[in-house]
Amino acid sequence: MRAATQNVVDPRRLGQQNSGFSDEDISDIICLLLPYSEAARQELRRIAAESSQHMVGREDVDGLDLDYQLEDDARHFARVQHDVGGHHIALRFSSQVKDPLQGFAFGRNPNRCDILLKNDPHRRLSNIHFRIYLNEWAVLMLEDQSTNGTVVDENLLKKKESPAGETKRTLSSGSKIQILMHEESRDIVFMVRIPIRDGPCQEAYQRNLDAYMANRQHLAVDVNETIVPGPGGHVSLFCFPSPEEPPLTNEPVLGGHLQACPATAYCYSSPQRKQYRSSPHPRRRPRKTGKPVSHRRAPKAVERLRQL
Repeated sequence: MRAATQNVVDPRRLGQQNSGFSDEDISDIICLLLPYSEAARQELRRIAAESSQHMVGREDVDGLDLDYQLEDDARHFARVQHDVGGHHIALRFSSQVKDPLQGFAFGRNPNRCDILLKNDPHRRLSNIHFRIYLNEWAVLMLEDQSTNGTVVDENLLKKKESPAGETKRTLSSGSKIQILMHEESRDIVFMVRIPIRDGPCQEAYQRNLDAYMANRQHLAVDVNETIVPGPGGHVSLFCFPSPEEPPLTNEPVLGGHLQACPATAYCYSSPQRKQYRSSPHPRRRPRKTGKPVSHRRAPKAVERLRQL
């Protein structure tokens, strides 16, 4: 009786992985975070129920090729605890985040955090507890921004009490991230996993990385160039005169009349308001009621000047 033919084709040769991810998926993933405590598993179950873009199922991660030479501690973790939950966090280049310059923010503020942690009855979590990001050398980092601190590989990072430089730490495959809660049994713990990439997958990952870093640098330049001092050294966040408007001046023009830009009568939140107040435009005399004329009546005063 002849034995059945066995499939010996490596799925990676067909652009597939042994896991539920394709090569394209793997090249888009920066790292995975596996829940390594019951509190973390509860948080991820809630986040997955809300259909977060950052969640992936365990069935997709199982069989993923990992660099176990960098995971001595991870192998030890696996012997102690086999239940890593049914949902994991995937941080991707393509993820939509609150602040691309800050990376991925974890904490309890829904307006500022990408991964929102809610199970915090004793308010141990900060608005932004920590962030995970790639630094300028594309090294995966964690920075603590909390009051109570974050433990990374048994090193406590605490923004308010750590000496300079002790709020950041590099992450590698197998790193353990721990948020200290009011009880040890309630600590939120994650384990970092970084997939192996080789051949075309590594090339695609490098292209994604280069594009990600270039885009972030472009955003940083835009931020620095958007808010700049204007005339007189003041920064205007509100009013920018259009190219069609005539330049402002208090010098007489043809006919000996003063030139006035109509925008000065309406743009009260800009530095031009001060220019209008300090200009030699005469105010109308108070009425018999004794009430001064409001600046909102300034266009009539300008029109009166033009008729002189």
